[in-house]
This record gives sequence, C-alpha cells and structure tokens, in this order.
Amino acid sequence: MYLIDILNRCDEQIKDYGDDALVVLYIKGQWGKKDYRTVLGVKGRIVNEISNRLICIFPAPRLKKAIEKQLKKENDKYESV
Repeated sequence: MYLIDILNRCDEQIKDYGDDALVVLYIKGQWGKKDYRTVLGVKGRIVNEISNRLICIFPAPRLKKAIEKQLKKENDKYESV
C-alpha cells in the first residue's frame, strides 16, 4: 500500500469517526516481545498476527499528520533539484 492510499484511508476514518478514529494496517513481520510497531514515528498497537503479517491499529489523525509531513519532505526534495 502506498502512503497516499493510507492517507486517503485516514481521511475516511477521520470523516466517519472524528479525532478518535483508528486505522488498521497489515505490516510484514512477526510478533516479538513488543506489543507495538512504529510507522513514520507513530506507534501502533499489534492486535493479531496472521501468516507473517501483523495487524496493527494506529491513531488516524497522528498517522495522517506524519504521512503529510513525509510527503511534503519528499516533494521539497524533488523541487530543489
């Protein structure tokens, strides 16, 4: 899944559920000693593992903000060339 797809999903969840919205991501990996995974500096809680993929729940507003920051950073990098 691309960042823009995750951003769109965050927008949908925030529109439907407000600032308490959560978004679910499937992340490649195995459940170790930690009960969380980090995506762009945002911690998400692992809720299950299915065939080497973790199901993690992230706060949609915080993840959206982190993705927007990352996309802006990438955009600025290409504009300066």
